[in-house]
Amino acid sequence: MQAKYKPWSAQQKAQLLGMVQAGRASGQIDWQAVAKQFPDRTLNQLKSMATSLRPKTPQNFGLLLQMSVDEVSLSAQ
Repeated sequence: MQAKYKPWSAQQKAQLLGMVQAGRASGQIDWQAVAKQFPDRTLNQLKSMATSLRPKTPQNFGLLLQMSVDEVSLSAQ
């Protein structure tokens, strides 16, 4: 049985982006560690979303940066 589609929240996207960027900075993304933070997502879903979040243009980078700022604001409340 195929799992139902569950949309990604801005907070989940920001968390995934942060983990992927940290992994890239250290030289390797630990996908198993990433997957533990997202138990309702498959490894394929995580990698696909990470690819789609990769900044491709300055405009996309600005959007991702704002998502990260928003996530920090939400967690501080």
